[in-house]
Amino acid sequence: LGHSSGGNTAIALAAQRLIPNDSERTGGSTINRDTRIRAIIALDPALGPGYDATSLAAVNVPVQIIGSVKNDFLPFARHAERYARLLPHASLVRLEDGQDHFVFLNECDLHLEANGIALCRDRGGVKRGEVHQRLKKQITDFFDRTLR
Repeated sequence: LGHSSGGNTAIALAAQRLIPNDSERTGGSTINRDTRIRAIIALDPALGPGYDATSLAAVNVPVQIIGSVKNDFLPFARHAERYARLLPHASLVRLEDGQDHFVFLNECDLHLEANGIALCRDRGGVKRGEVHQRLKKQITDFFDRTLR
């Protein structure tokens, strides 16, 4: 399970070979599959546009993508939705009630931002603790189904 760049890392570690789109210009990169990884949950995974469809097809384990549709940090269509569409064994959970990229982080009251987006402050009506409780059940159910 990983969030943002951690979500991308989990996907990359499950691939037989993951090649960036610009592999002809850079010599490409190969990541050997870590066979210990048998299922992945990626929370708003980053680097969606960074891989072509062929390289994402190399991921042969079940993947659940959980993505914030109204994401100000990583546009949903280019990241979470793209991964869900191109990974052969992926399902997509869409957070459509105003949750943003950082809703996955612990509840906090610090005034921190990343690229102008608050890490601890959610949009009006979003209750981070309630989102966590709902996702906890979905995540547990996914791992129970795929790992037992």
